[in-house]
Amino acid sequence: MLVNNPRLGAALAATLGTNTTHPSFPLHTVVLQRGHGFITVGKSVEHVVDFACYTTSNARVQTKALLLTGVVGGGVQYLSERERRDTRNMNAWIVFKPWRQWVWEVERSGGYVNELGTPPLGA
Repeated sequence: MLVNNPRLGAALAATLGTNTTHPSFPLHTVVLQRGHGFITVGKSVEHVVDFACYTTSNARVQTKALLLTGVVGGGVQYLSERERRDTRNMNAWIVFKPWRQWVWEVERSGGYVNELGTPPLGA
């Protein structure tokens, strides 16, 4: 959905929420938009791309898990608060490993030419 006015921007910001421990960052990094896909936010382009790629992958896994609970019985065991926090902290630094691979794949595909060149490692 195109957010093209202050009312829609405010609604999107409210949905992202306020992170009480880090007020300059939103509470949620992904918001599903019914009938319009999703948006994701992060500290950097690398983080946003990582969230976007893994959001779609994780949604498929969660959908299959929910479908299986109806067949097998029981329920889906979600991560605990500590597991979610630990995963979030790990993802904050590991994001750069797949990023380099994705950049390499895009550069090799020929579909995009980076005229600025590849940044040095650690940049």
